[in-house]
Amino acid sequence: EAGIGMKATSSVQTVGIALEPFTSSVDTTSTSTASILVFVKHEYTFSPNQFAITEQGNVAIAMDSLSKVGIGTTTPDYKLTVIGDVAAESFVNISTRSAKKEIEYITDLDKTSILDKIKTLNVATYLYNDEATSSPRRMGLIAEESPAEILSASGKGVDIYKFATYLLAGIQAEDTRIASLETRVGLLESGSGTGGSFTDYLASLGAKIVGGVAEFKGVVSDSIESKKGITTQDRATNAYYCMYMEGGVMKSSVGKCVDGITSSVASSSLVIKIIGDNPSRIEKGTSYSDNGATFVNHLGETVYADVWNNSAVIVTNSVGTSTVVYVANDGAGNTATSTRTVVVFDPSAPESPADTTPPVITIVGDNPLTIVGTSTVPFTDPGATALDAVSGASVVEVSGLPIDPSVVSTSIIYYASRDTAGNWATSTRTVIISE
Repeated sequence: EAGIGMKATSSVQTVGIALEPFTSSVDTTSTSTASILVFVKHEYTFSPNQFAITEQGNVAIAMDSLSKVGIGTTTPDYKLTVIGDVAAESFVNISTRSAKKEIEYITDLDKTSILDKIKTLNVATYLYNDEATSSPRRMGLIAEESPAEILSASGKGVDIYKFATYLLAGIQAEDTRIASLETRVGLLESGSGTGGSFTDYLASLGAKIVGGVAEFKGVVSDSIESKKGITTQDRATNAYYCMYMEGGVMKSSVGKCVDGITSSVASSSLVIKIIGDNPSRIEKGTSYSDNGATFVNHLGETVYADVWNNSAVIVTNSVGTSTVVYVANDGAGNTATSTRTVVVFDPSAPESPADTTPPVITIVGDNPLTIVGTSTVPFTDPGATALDAVSGASVVEVSGLPIDPSVVSTSIIYYASRDTAGNWATSTRTVIISE
């Protein structure tokens, strides 16, 4: 009848009032339909532009900017608030360029700052206020402790898409740091970052480590302790001596300090053994690391020979031939030199015949040079000259000077010369100061 209100079956709320009676002429037993005029409250209706089902079956709900939808709550805080878990096969963020404006990209400096903030993030486990204590604990962030860049507009939630992008920026910054470390480690391992091998770098600092023995150009210390003695080298003969204390008395013995006192085992024939290929071939533009050379000293130990004047530092940016010079002194007065030829070649270009012949060194004056009778007059070396068949006269480098003529001794003067092709030649003069 007209004026009778209808109630929703579940909420028991009045949804509308009939404005006219439902005519009895309608056969209520049939499947035919009839209509009457009804007043329905506006909160239970949708206009076509608010709720619509399209021909394709799409459901569209249009609300004003202030309207919100709540599932499990009557006080939604967001456009859609769900109290409980939401399951879906995927969640898609609209990211097409055409849907965005004022696009700006963050810089590498910004990414580094983000990485630093990520390191300080606190990860928490928790329960929501509406969850029972027995519920599985959740894991995540606390909005008040999180960077503002990843929070929702209200500041009470974490925007998952923002957070994922934030983590991506941090990963990119970390990758840049890792790549830098890999480059630095690679340079350190190859020696490219120091202009030679790592041992060459140590040598440039005044340190050398060979066979577990460290050598330094100078050591300054408040206190030095030695249980076996101190090894020193004779300035005149270059022979080694062990200085030690015995019964409160300072003593010395020929040879290095090994297990206390050791005697010298002189070698009548000092031979330098070059490790690796000789000549050694290396491609242009690659780094060269010398394998070194060894010899047996007066103690019977196999040790590395010294490299003359950084000759193992090979420039490989151009094709050519260089020579690595090794010098050995066994500590018992025996000396020797040897050389390795290093050929830098370009694999993409035909090689022309290389100059592999070193200069010829001519020692001026006697060799050996004997001076009878000690003197306070300074010793003057007569010197040496060098001539190369291709580049002509070459500079002669000299070491082993000065020699003290006031002390009876036997000394060695070393001469070396390198031509324009990088070939080294070496020679020695023995100087004997006798009584």
